[in-house]
Amino acid sequence: MSEEIVSIPFDPVPVLESLHAYSRKLLFLDQNYWRGLIADGTPAWQTLRKRLQDLVSGGQLLVPVTTSNLVELSKLTDAGQLQDIATLMNDLSRSVVLVDSRVRLAREMAFFIRNHRAPPGFAARRRQHALSIWPALSGPVFLESHPSGRGREIAEAIAPEVFEAMARDGIRLTEPHMGGYPGWLREIDAKYESSMNDLRARNASLPRRSFEVQVRDEAAAQLAAGPTSFKALRREVGDELLARFTAAFPTDEGKRAAYMAGCPTLFTAAHVHAAYLEHPKRFLRSDAYDMENLITAAPYTDVAALDGHTRHIGSVRLQLDSTFGSRFASSPTEILDLMSGY
Repeated sequence: MSEEIVSIPFDPVPVLESLHAYSRKLLFLDQNYWRGLIADGTPAWQTLRKRLQDLVSGGQLLVPVTTSNLVELSKLTDAGQLQDIATLMNDLSRSVVLVDSRVRLAREMAFFIRNHRAPPGFAARRRQHALSIWPALSGPVFLESHPSGRGREIAEAIAPEVFEAMARDGIRLTEPHMGGYPGWLREIDAKYESSMNDLRARNASLPRRSFEVQVRDEAAAQLAAGPTSFKALRREVGDELLARFTAAFPTDEGKRAAYMAGCPTLFTAAHVHAAYLEHPKRFLRSDAYDMENLITAAPYTDVAALDGHTRHIGSVRLQLDSTFGSRFASSPTEILDLMSGY
């Protein structure tokens, strides 16, 4: 008789519900703001830190963490500052994370296909697509047993305790292992590099196009890749639902337009990529983090603290704050002003 490995999935939803994560206000902080909360002793930063701690403790706010936050955190050379930021991240996020845009887009698309006869639209966006609990930033998390009867028994017995500790202490527990650029973050960073290379390659030999055409082409490129491909969606929603959706939107252009209307992450990613491509001198590898921050924060957070250039693209060039009802800030004072009614 062969022994089998048991994979016990971690379900983040009960933890998110216990934190009232779907109803609290959400604030996104670019990595420079996390560093400012720890390293800058000026009154504005210290007032902001106290205000955030009070709002999180009072149940009004969460400050979820992203993969790009952690990649940039891991590169700090000051071990003490790294530990302090990791601890503050854990406290203000309560281990809540904003999942990576590719995972989020796949969730949005599957939801849209299942509900395409009554599309939810931007106003009814569902935070279930965007929020999870550390470390499920890039997809589901499983606890796997040793391939033996005793191994399965142990895994099933300790799984609740492991998952509870993971949700409670999350990011803080990773701190001793983050210094030195750990392998799992190196892999994610490599994906950012790869995505930037793909973006450059798609556009290097093409003539200059109108912004509208560039948005269309970027949306098509997003839909052709990874978890949003036809095969992946077929596995997720099944043949019957996918066939109904295809009958309702028989052309590629029709499907793309429908997805753009019903999937906030696709709409944002296509527009952000197109906007960055308007400024090739700004189009550097480091911009991958800024693009991911904007794509992640604009559709699903109430306030997003971004660097000046990213805010300009999001607010002035693309007006994403108006589209989604989010508000962008570029200083601790602005964040405090935007949260004055919380």
